[in-house]
Amino acid sequence: LTMATLWNHLPIKLPAQFGEQTLLATAFYMSGYIYRKIDLKCNYPHIIELALFIIPIIAAQFTNLSMDCKNNVVLLYYVIAICGTIATIQLSRWLSHTRIASLLSYIGDKTLYILIFHFLSFKLVSYVYIEYSHLPLDNLAQFPVLKATNSWMWIVYTFVGISLSLLIWELKNKVVKCLMNLTHTNHFRKV
Repeated sequence: LTMATLWNHLPIKLPAQFGEQTLLATAFYMSGYIYRKIDLKCNYPHIIELALFIIPIIAAQFTNLSMDCKNNVVLLYYVIAICGTIATIQLSRWLSHTRIASLLSYIGDKTLYILIFHFLSFKLVSYVYIEYSHLPLDNLAQFPVLKATNSWMWIVYTFVGISLSLLIWELKNKVVKCLMNLTHTNHFRKV
């Protein structure tokens, strides 16, 4: 973190691969390793978990939370990101004991399909938004989502990106099962 903070003031210049982002990523990696060793037996009170979520929410209102930060902003970004990360881990632990855990597990097991099909799903949402708002169809070329939309559209993009990807996964599995059943049935008819 110190090297990432002082990167522009170092007397020597290293290749870009060793820049602030790489050093910051290394700090996150090492922090995760240390956190895993320490936190296995820790239980945070819910008020601390809530506070850890509130810190990044407030910070997002006043600063750009990009990993492309420089100088003394590196340390601030690191603290804010660690607060959000620990809060997310604690929320995940709490959610693992609720009814929604099985749904989240189902979605989590299909992340590759979501990764593959979410951009296609985004285009569908963008197309519907363009048609509904009477915008030029050229806007569909914007990637990954439309630049100028309502602030609530991230909810629609998220919901459609996940649910359409899961629907494609389910349809693919149904087709594969049907084909296997047909192949299996035809095999026995020949015998």
